[in-house]
Amino acid sequence: MTAPARAAAPAPPRRAAAAPRPEASRRPQRRPEPRRLPRRMPRVGGLWIPLVALMLGGIVWLNVTKLQITNRVSQTIDAQQAVQSDNARLRTAISRHDKSVLAEARRRLDMRPAEDVTFVRAPTP
Repeated sequence: MTAPARAAAPAPPRRAAAAPRPEASRRPQRRPEPRRLPRRMPRVGGLWIPLVALMLGGIVWLNVTKLQITNRVSQTIDAQQAVQSDNARLRTAISRHDKSVLAEARRRLDMRPAEDVTFVRAPTP
């Protein structure tokens, strides 16, 4: 006996290529991912803080040095003014002393102011 022949199953219908849908062209395209910073950036960023701190420390050091120099200059100016006032005081004391010494010498030596200027001629040999 022969087996009954099976009927061949019909093939599924093929879809015809459809025209692109207008909705598909309106879809937003996928956004590109934002750029990520390289891994080195945190290391470089970590260098900025000590660098800025060092620069600020240098500025503070310069200002402190400037203030110290200004203080020394003002002390030197004060010392100079003190020396000048001492010199002026000593000059007046010396001039007073000189006048009294000169007056005493004139009195002892009987020095009088010259009334007439006379010239003495030395004899020639």
